[in-house]
Amino acid sequence: MTETLTLGEVFRLAVMSRHGARNELRTTPLFAGKSADGVPLTGENHAYFLPRDRDGDMIIDTVDVYLPRMFSHEEYAALRSVERLYHGFLGLAADAWIDVVFAGEAEAEIARRWRSATPFILPRFEKRRGPPEAQLLSDTPDEQIRRELAHRNLTPTDVRIDRGMGAFIGYHGGRSVAAGSYRRLRRGDRGMREAVTATLTFDEVVGGPIAIGYYAHFGLGQFVPDESGG
Repeated sequence: MTETLTLGEVFRLAVMSRHGARNELRTTPLFAGKSADGVPLTGENHAYFLPRDRDGDMIIDTVDVYLPRMFSHEEYAALRSVERLYHGFLGLAADAWIDVVFAGEAEAEIARRWRSATPFILPRFEKRRGPPEAQLLSDTPDEQIRRELAHRNLTPTDVRIDRGMGAFIGYHGGRSVAAGSYRRLRRGDRGMREAVTATLTFDEVVGGPIAIGYYAHFGLGQFVPDESGG
């Protein structure tokens, strides 16, 4: 699961490659995340590749591909045509691959309370202003999570943040992995962004998937229903 970002990115590249091969090398904003003139898309306008661990053994066993808008036949066909993911950035042996089996439509998750399944990566760096004895903080993790949720018309009543040495992702059997151990850099990136975990509570049930923050389109910042919270 610590390689969530890498697998999400490789899966997207495979889909884009298939789409280009079938459509005279043309890209599509749904998968590229950019308009035809190269302007990055914002919000719920392009595909999310969400590696998941369904059985809690800390190993990725599923990738949910969430398409937040209507898609064309060509886009769907490109997605369905991916059969293997090759080594490259996955760190596999040169002659190795991961088979891809299309499993059909994923069941929607709903809950009032959600917990981090992968770390939330801060889109902005937290800012400190003023003298040490009276510093003011802005762009805190709480503020950034609430802002990201607001863009998706979600308003939590409570956001509980864990950061630093206290930020862990829990798995079955009482095991856990530090949020900071997840890969947080894509190729060519500079500067590591902070990884935190959170529990979100809403007044009423809301539907997933919930994936927010930096690299949400590659599987970081995922939240899943918190079974302890009803």
